[in-house]
Amino acid sequence: MASSTIAPTSASCSPARSLDGAPPARRPRAGGVSLRRRTRGDTPVPPPPQAPTVAPPLVLAAPHRLAAYTTPPTDLARLREPVLATVPYGVGASTRPRDVFVLLGNAGRVALRPVHAVMGALQSNRLVLADDHVAVLADVWADAARLLRLYVAVADIVWGRWVATVDARAAAAGMPAAPMASALARLTATLDGADESWAALAASRAPDERMAALFAALDVASGAAVAAFRRAEAVLPAALCGACGAAATDRAAAAAGRAAVARRAAEVGGWAAATAARPAALPAGVAAAADPARTTSVVLPPPVVV
Repeated sequence: MASSTIAPTSASCSPARSLDGAPPARRPRAGGVSLRRRTRGDTPVPPPPQAPTVAPPLVLAAPHRLAAYTTPPTDLARLREPVLATVPYGVGASTRPRDVFVLLGNAGRVALRPVHAVMGALQSNRLVLADDHVAVLADVWADAARLLRLYVAVADIVWGRWVATVDARAAAAGMPAAPMASALARLTATLDGADESWAALAASRAPDERMAALFAALDVASGAAVAAFRRAEAVLPAALCGACGAAATDRAAAAAGRAAVARRAAEVGGWAAATAARPAALPAGVAAAADPARTTSVVLPPPVVV
């Protein structure tokens, strides 16, 4: 007996419908989320945040020469250190405008403390310098420099309106330089100078001769950062208070205007409702009684005496 083979029809091969006529289940994604076609009303999903930038390790061209470095006793630069004490934060309502700028400035001060601590240890002449010691300084400076550049970016993007207000007032007063723009520009320039000093140290065949220049560049950048912090905390709160006061005045004026419009609309609406109301109908055969308040009295002229 010959066996017959039944060819599958297109309906049985099509995955569009199952045997009971119901649509097939969506194929799950690897993570367990089903695939879905994006429609026009969907909100675009932002990309994931980038990983924090990691500074590349410091590689010196001649690390063995570091052992020859000694800080001269007459080098007074090793004694310089800016005031890195944090400014009081969150004291009360009186310091609230300053707190906006103190928070990030205090973070910069705290980040600069390890830099000066490591520099003091390397300049103490109590150890023989090696590339590991300089690598520690490079790591702590990379963290501090990243935060200082973030400070400049925040001052430019977030605080830009208040910075422009302060600089405009200074220009109107006849000051030769803009206080905030000059402080931020100096900070950026000193950070670039520190990067150049690190690059020169890494490429030098005599790194022991470059250490003094590196320490000086880091000192200058640290001092410029503290100066920028102080300048921002001194002049920007007034600009912030002025902007908040003007905004509050505008909001109060707008609220008063809306209240006046609402009162006028209520008055007009009440008058319109009173005039548009239809009088009540009286039953047949009933006359309206005279209203004493609406009765017109006839005033006769006085008699004429002949």
